[in-house]
Amino acid sequence: MSYRLATCALIAAGALSGCAHWVKLDPGADNVNVADASAVGQCTPRGTISVSVLDKVGFVSRDPVDVDKELATLARNSAHTSGYDTVVSDGPEKDGNGTFHAYTCRK
Repeated sequence: MSYRLATCALIAAGALSGCAHWVKLDPGADNVNVADASAVGQCTPRGTISVSVLDKVGFVSRDPVDVDKELATLARNSAHTSGYDTVVSDGPEKDGNGTFHAYTCRK
């Protein structure tokens, strides 16, 4: 019986990890750009944004591309709330955590 339960849990976790985008872009956050460091030379630095999402469902790792997209979406949401218009990732995510630098680039 426990083997059957474990199999069902594994199938459910796999299905969830592959198809779910759990983080939605807030209204207005679509105006926040995700840039690389070379594109913000003329911008005003505003601070750091730390965000996190689940990188595993149970013991099944989620697709790293989905995790990165969701971290960027959360950073854009946070930047928009704070009045910033650009974010730059500080590097690859680690255990579902990401850090972004926030900027104001538009005058």
